[in-house]
Amino acid sequence: MNATIHATEAESPAAAATDGGTHAPVRDFDELDDRAQAVLHEAAADGTALIDDEDAAAFTDGEVVKFTGYYRITVAR
Repeated sequence: MNATIHATEAESPAAAATDGGTHAPVRDFDELDDRAQAVLHEAAADGTALIDDEDAAAFTDGEVVKFTGYYRITVAR
């Protein structure tokens, strides 16, 4: 089964929080493994990327990843 990852850029981790609050799990791009970095790079460029379930497991729905900015990650299966 395939999943879709969405990367939505925000001005800050608080702005990226899916619950509207000030707290969201935040990871740095360098904390991701090589495959997850490639997926995030694609999703950041296009807004979305199709990935397999194994790659989707590298992300937590609602987390924020600091890359070239802060990106809220949404994973849809």
